[in-house]
Amino acid sequence: MLFCCKRHTGEVPAELCAVSVLTGLFMDGGLSCYAGCLTSVSPTTGGAAKCAPSAQEVGLCGFIAATNVQSVSPYTDWACDVSGYPATDPCAWDGIMCSGHAVVNFIVTGTVGSLPSAIGSLTDVSHLMLENSTFSGAIPTEIGCLTKLVNLVLEACTLSGPIPGTIGCLNQLTGLKLGQNSISGALPVSIGCLTELQRLGLEGNLIINPLPSSLDQLMKLKSLQLSSNYIAQAVPTSLGCLTGLQALTIASNCLTGQLPPELGCLSALTRLDLRSNKLTGPLPGALGALAALISLRLSSNSLAGMICGDLANYYYCVLHACIICFAAKPTLTLTLTPAFLLLVGTIPLAIVSMASLDKLYMDGNCLSGKFHIHCDAQRMLMRIATPTHNP
Repeated sequence: MLFCCKRHTGEVPAELCAVSVLTGLFMDGGLSCYAGCLTSVSPTTGGAAKCAPSAQEVGLCGFIAATNVQSVSPYTDWACDVSGYPATDPCAWDGIMCSGHAVVNFIVTGTVGSLPSAIGSLTDVSHLMLENSTFSGAIPTEIGCLTKLVNLVLEACTLSGPIPGTIGCLNQLTGLKLGQNSISGALPVSIGCLTELQRLGLEGNLIINPLPSSLDQLMKLKSLQLSSNYIAQAVPTSLGCLTGLQALTIASNCLTGQLPPELGCLSALTRLDLRSNKLTGPLPGALGALAALISLRLSSNSLAGMICGDLANYYYCVLHACIICFAAKPTLTLTLTPAFLLLVGTIPLAIVSMASLDKLYMDGNCLSGKFHIHCDAQRMLMRIATPTHNP
């Protein structure tokens, strides 16, 4: 005889053990039992019996077993018994938020241990945020089981190894932050499956080229951060397809070649940071069409040329060996110090005609010539820092 029950929790009644013909017990769907759970019950031993832990319980207790979360404040209320069951209601644990009995938010910081494969059992979680922890090993492939994830934050967690290809299964993900780890290898092609993604942070890792062409499928992406990695290739022209992109940072890599004119298609771009690479050649005139741009950083490359156009929205600009034509802006800071480039020759007269200029830093260069500075009674239009290195 089989006894099947649904939506029950806790222990199996001892009375069931008196049923001499009972050969198995199926529990489907409750907190303590998941679909397909089979527990044998002996009619001779009596006593109460439990189902095997549910998938959610496996995930929670697996994380406790793999980390020191119980000794980290404020998570000291987390506890599982020796059989792998939560000792108290997990929905009351700090860092856990539930909808009904299902864990939907899992937010824990500062733990030490590893990220267990059991984490993939928390299939109702929409926000998994474990930043500033110390995990050994890689992101488990089981992370791809969390298909309801909207935000995955594993920043500064000392993770290593490649990003698993199963990351592409998280098709509801809007935020993926894996910065400041030791993640290695190339980005998986499957990352292009994250078509809802808006923020992708991978800075400060050991990621190498090539950047997958599937990145151009991330049409909702607003922020792409890849700085401080080991990407040695040309800037992909396909990035120009990401017309909703507002921030693009690939600084401190080994990017080579010329800047593609396709970057001029990024009409929503406000911040572009490609400094400290090995970029060469002229600056594409298409950059002058980026009307929304407020921060442009191209220092420590081997670029040359001129950017002219409607750059009225620039707040801050650092260039290497470039000449810039600015339109009017109420407050503009222009930094041209040797930390970014060494200027040699005469001071360009075009600078003094920039009515928007508020601060100009040119110390430590080898410039000659004179400035003709105009001030009004209300405001100093320009502050010039020119110590002894300038004539």
